[in-house]
Amino acid sequence: MKWVISIIDISSKRIIKILQLFLQNQDWLTVKQIASELNVSEKTINDDLKLIKDNWESTISLTSSFTQGMKATNLSVSNLIDIQSEILLSSVSIKFIKALFYYPNEHLNVYADKLHVSRSTLYRYLPHINQYLNQYSIDIKSDHSSYQVVAKDELKLRRFFSIFLFELSGYNLKRFIPKEELDFFHHRVKKIYLDHNEPLADIQLPVYASYYFVSLKREEQGFHHHRKNYFIGQTTSFDEEEKEFISQHFNHLTLKNLIEVEKAILSFRSSLNSHYDEKITETISFKINEFLSEFYLDIDNLEENYLAVSLSDLYINEKYINIPYYLFTNRFTYFAHQTSIQNRATYDKILRFTEELSKEINVDFNKHLDFIIYLLITSQPELIQTQFQKKTLVISNNSQKHAEFLSSIIQTKMNIAPHYFNDINSIAKRDMPLYDLDSFDLVITNSVEVNQQVDSLLMNDFPTEQNIQELEILIKKG
Repeated sequence: MKWVISIIDISSKRIIKILQLFLQNQDWLTVKQIASELNVSEKTINDDLKLIKDNWESTISLTSSFTQGMKATNLSVSNLIDIQSEILLSSVSIKFIKALFYYPNEHLNVYADKLHVSRSTLYRYLPHINQYLNQYSIDIKSDHSSYQVVAKDELKLRRFFSIFLFELSGYNLKRFIPKEELDFFHHRVKKIYLDHNEPLADIQLPVYASYYFVSLKREEQGFHHHRKNYFIGQTTSFDEEEKEFISQHFNHLTLKNLIEVEKAILSFRSSLNSHYDEKITETISFKINEFLSEFYLDIDNLEENYLAVSLSDLYINEKYINIPYYLFTNRFTYFAHQTSIQNRATYDKILRFTEELSKEINVDFNKHLDFIIYLLITSQPELIQTQFQKKTLVISNNSQKHAEFLSSIIQTKMNIAPHYFNDINSIAKRDMPLYDLDSFDLVITNSVEVNQQVDSLLMNDFPTEQNIQELEILIKKG
C-alpha cells in the first residue's frame, strides 16, 4: 500500500506501515528488521508494537518469540483496512476535514467544540491541511471567520469527498449512508448505466453511490455544480415510487438536482463523456489483445469490452478529473505484491504493458499499476498460472507411461495451464538415442544414471515438494 502526501501524524503513519510489513511478510519479523525498514530506532518500534498490542492484539493475533521476533497470524487486508479507518478517524486533521464537509460555514470555535480541541489547535493545523488539499485543487477558505471547503471545480471536490468518506469508513458505505438511501443510490446507479447498455464493475458501484450521497449533501448545503457538463447521453426518468422516496428523504431538492448528479456520474464513463476519443479505446483494446496474445488467451467480446472500458474510464479520470482512486493507501498494492511473488514473469509483463500503454495514449498509467494488475488478473485468472515454456524432455527409467505421469504431476503441482505445457516430450530411458538431447532447454529424469550423464533435474518416481521447488527455481532463473 503506497502513501500519497500525508495528512496524518508520523506516528500513526508508522503504525500502519508496521502492520503493512506484517501483512506482506506473513512471517516472523524482528524489531531490528522493522526499525531498519522504517529507518527509526528500535526503541520507537518497541513503543509502536506495544501500542499495536494494547489496541489490536485480539484482532490480528500478534505472536511473540524470543528467538524469531513477532508475527501477526490473523492479519488480513480486511482487518488492516478497519484498523487504518480507526487510526484515520482519530486524527484531528481528518476529523476537521470531515466536519467541514458535514457542517460548512461555521466559526472555528464551533469546530473546536465539536472536535474537543482548542481553537488555536485547529488554527495551527490549517496550513498543513490546506497543503494536503491543494494537491487536489481544493482549499479551505474563511469568509467573515466562517470556514468552508471550496474548489474551482465542484465535480472534483465531490469526487474527492466520495473517495475520502469511502476510505474513512473502511470501504463500508453503511457506516456513513443510511440504509434506505444507500439502496436508492445503488438502484439508481445500476438503472442509469443499464439504460445506456454500459457495464458497471463491482468496484465502481460503491464509489458512484458515495458520489451520489456527497453530491446531494452538497446540493442541500447550497453548493451547486456550475461546471460545464460533459455528459453526452440521455437522462433516465424517475418512476412514481422513486419520486415518492425523493420527496420523503430529499425534500429540499428538486428532480433537476438529482438529474444533474446522475449526469455527472454517467460522465465518468468514457463513452458518455464529450472528451471521449474513440481512438483511445481502440488503442487500449489493441494493446489488451496484444498483451493477452502473449499468454495464448482468447477472450470473448464482453470480457474484452469490460477491460477496455475500465481502462478508458481510468483515462478519463486521469486526464480530466484527476482525483485518484485512493487518497490514503492503495488497497490494490497487497494484491500486486502477492502477484509479483507468485508469478514474477506475469507481473513484469503487466508492468511492460502499462508502460507501453502509457506512451501510446500519453497518460501516465504507471502510478495505477497495482490497480491494473488487480483488474487484469481478476478478469483473467489464467494470467497468474505458471508459464512453462521451455522445450522439455522427461525421461523415465521405468516406462513412457511413467514419464507421462511425471509430466502430469508437474503440471498439476505447479498449476500450469495446458497451453503453457505443450512443448513436453515424455519418453522411456531406452528411447533416448532417438532424441537430440542438445535441442532441449530442460531435461527431467528419475534416473540417477541419466542424471550423471546429462545436465538434468533429478526427481523421485513420485515428485516431492522439494523436487517441485527445485523446478520452480530453474524456471524463474529462465
